[in-house]
Amino acid sequence: MFSEDGESMVLFIVLVLIFIFLPAATFLLEFSREMIVKQKVESAVVVSGFAALYRVNPNSSLTDAQKEDCIDTFLQQLKKNLNLNDDLTSKDNLLEGPLEIVEVSVYGADELPAVCTQGSEILVPGMHVVVHAKVKRLFFKTEQQYTDLIIHKDIDVFEKGGY
Repeated sequence: MFSEDGESMVLFIVLVLIFIFLPAATFLLEFSREMIVKQKVESAVVVSGFAALYRVNPNSSLTDAQKEDCIDTFLQQLKKNLNLNDDLTSKDNLLEGPLEIVEVSVYGADELPAVCTQGSEILVPGMHVVVHAKVKRLFFKTEQQYTDLIIHKDIDVFEKGGY
């Protein structure tokens, strides 16, 4: 009833679906999810920086206490925006382990122009932030069960707007 050619074509299509299409689709799914998480963390960092710099103007010379207040506000808003526990672990299992705040620096008008540790020039009062996040892998788990994200943002509310 079936010819040899028809059966081999069906077998070929099944093999293509299993060994080419399925791995490619899972890779795209994994990559897309990681990019979405990265964008979410970047947006939360920028919005939290905006909240911390709310009362800063272009001529603000900040005291150490004001800088500490900016950093505290930043951390509180970051926890709220990313739905983090007090130890910076994710409540909704978005991240593997705690979010690590690598660097946070606040620059007042009296310290400008400045260059952040990542090499970006800072010309107006603002905040330099570097965070490290580990994103859980869903499909392609090797000996490393997560993808490292290192996010660097120089945030100001005057020129670039944090981006």
